[in-house]
Amino acid sequence: MMSDWRDISTAPQDGTNILLYFPRLGSTMGVTFGWWNDDVDAWQDWSTDFPFDGPTHWMPLPEGPK
Repeated sequence: MMSDWRDISTAPQDGTNILLYFPRLGSTMGVTFGWWNDDVDAWQDWSTDFPFDGPTHWMPLPEGPK
C-alpha cells in the first residue's frame, strides 16, 4: 500500500524521483512524477522540458513488482 500524501515542504530536493500532486490539474491528472531541479530552482515534471509551479503534496514512488 502506498504512503499518505505529504506536504510539499517536506519533499526531498536532491533529484530523487517522487510523485507530485498539482491541485490545479485535478484529482487524477494532477498526479505525475518528477523531481526538484536545482538548475532552475523548481519542480520538474518527467514529460516536459520546463519547470512547474504549484505542487502542494508529494509521496515516494511505490516499489516495483517482485
